[in-house]
Amino acid sequence: MAEDSALYVHAQLEPGLVPSLPALVEKTAQTFAALAGAVRNPGQIVNAAELDAAIGDLDADLARLRQQHATSPFALDRMLPFWALVFNLREVAQDLKQLALTLPDLG
Repeated sequence: MAEDSALYVHAQLEPGLVPSLPALVEKTAQTFAALAGAVRNPGQIVNAAELDAAIGDLDADLARLRQQHATSPFALDRMLPFWALVFNLREVAQDLKQLALTLPDLG
């Protein structure tokens, strides 16, 4: 989803505006697959450290953008779809991280 160039094109954004986004998507997909495997095979340990690091990298990118006011020149109607994607992907990753931490207690 982060590779969807239509969101960048619509907002007329530089594709590298949030460089950590593709890595977050990749780590989210890997963690989701690992969690699915852990549900099928109880006792399997899911390590969410890489996902946690990807979330941290995204947070650092977002803090940098806020500090630099990098998106100020863009109209809100152009930015809303992009930011909706970014923040929803972050929430999905955060929820998967939390599930990875609580899954051993559920079994």
